[in-house]
Amino acid sequence: MNPWSSLFKASLAAALACFMIIEPETALESSRAGIRLWFTSVLPALFPFFVVCDLMVGLGLVQFLGVILEPVMRPLFRLPGEAGFVVAMGFTSGFPVGAVLTRELYEHGALSGKEAERLASFTNNASPLFIIGVVGTGLLHNPVAGYLLASCHYLSNILVGIITGRNAPSGRATTRRARNLLLQAIVELEKSRQRKGLGELLGWAIRKAIMNVTAVGGFIVVFSVLTSALATLGVTSGLAHLLQLFGLSYPAATGLGVGLFEMTLGSQALAA
Repeated sequence: MNPWSSLFKASLAAALACFMIIEPETALESSRAGIRLWFTSVLPALFPFFVVCDLMVGLGLVQFLGVILEPVMRPLFRLPGEAGFVVAMGFTSGFPVGAVLTRELYEHGALSGKEAERLASFTNNASPLFIIGVVGTGLLHNPVAGYLLASCHYLSNILVGIITGRNAPSGRATTRRARNLLLQAIVELEKSRQRKGLGELLGWAIRKAIMNVTAVGGFIVVFSVLTSALATLGVTSGLAHLLQLFGLSYPAATGLGVGLFEMTLGSQALAA
């Protein structure tokens, strides 16, 4: 392991601990804000998706879709058909569903390590509800701006998937004929389905979803405190001055600087 990398990580953790000791009220309030965000918005939005997605994996529906989508995913992104499920959920459900499902497929052997890296690079997206509803309508009071931002966001990520796919090995070619796709998909569904009752599968999915959504909440709280520390130490304002060199106004540079660390706070700053 690189000693400089280890030193940087240790210094960052020590600096964050010192901030929490020196500024306990600021750290406590930012932690509360992170927990409120997780409990009121993230938990109700993500928990049902996590449960349903794990059920679909356990019931073999992902493998079923993999056969159906193989003729599209392989030439377009050079990924197996199962990745089409992640693309659909990642572009509609928002963070961090794309990353979680990519890990699921990797652990089940449906993706290689390189394929998982490429898939996660363009499917871990903000949800349309966040971009159009929260940012466009709620913060900017302009739904058209939300649609414009969503178009830029999703089209750029699709281009990332296509471009990285062009530079990747072609992998195994599909030999499935279109007229046999449905029959082969049904066979794959039955072969990959876990031999458990629906109640047992549901309990397994709920336990796994609780673990995943709790981990997401931990990340939100930590980064909320980290963002608060950077703002208190003047790092975000210094970054804003640096971004002004690219012709941005100070308010726009401030919003972009905050948004580099946390998207929602950056959107709030830009709207203000």
